[in-house]
Amino acid sequence: MLLNPALARIWTPRIRRVIVDEIHAVAEEGSGMWEQVLLMNPAPIIGLSATVGAPERFSGWLESVEERCGRKYSLVIQ
Repeated sequence: MLLNPALARIWTPRIRRVIVDEIHAVAEEGSGMWEQVLLMNPAPIIGLSATVGAPERFSGWLESVEERCGRKYSLVIQ
């Protein structure tokens, strides 16, 4: 949807949040598509994972993406 300009114009303004379950999979080899989706994403990301191996490192990258888009970021570990 985000890669198709005609669809992106229609749907992008409607997206309020993007929820990514198992967000740690973004860091896995061969997951470039998911990384692109996060980079092109027009809305705040809510990422869920119980198994992020290095949460601070991954969080640093995601924080830079969100801040570049002018969005606030926080990491919640429970």
